[in-house]
Amino acid sequence: VSTVIVVLNESGLHQACSASGQLKAKKNGFEVDLNESGHHQACSASGQLKAKKNGFEVDLNESGRGQSDLAQAQILAKQHGVDIPTEGSATQRLQAVYRAIRANQTEEERQAAETKRIARNKRQKDKAWNKRTKHHDKPSMPKTPPPHKQAV
Repeated sequence: VSTVIVVLNESGLHQACSASGQLKAKKNGFEVDLNESGHHQACSASGQLKAKKNGFEVDLNESGRGQSDLAQAQILAKQHGVDIPTEGSATQRLQAVYRAIRANQTEEERQAAETKRIARNKRQKDKAWNKRTKHHDKPSMPKTPPPHKQAV
């Protein structure tokens, strides 16, 4: 049984993230900064774990979110053969890696990525619509489908 410390005047979600992050860190031999928000503790733990699994180190002076972004940038850069900038915040460096990957893509790859993105967005919209209209027999619910569901 592991002991975790959560801040009770944070939201329940952040308390859960805090506990989960601390447990993940302890289980894998890491430390998370308990002065950060619960969400950042969870990001820190997952970033450190991602980096370790892929043979990288993360800068522990970065915020928890920064550690997660930096680990993601390192993994993507290795997969796609691009360089990580040394300047800027972890998030800016991750964005630079995404831009470099996009710049190296062929037109077919760009088109495939766009098609996947559109399909993912449509699935999310459909899921939200289905959730909202579960009780269509109730008169207070709208009968007309949203624009993306209407026949053209």
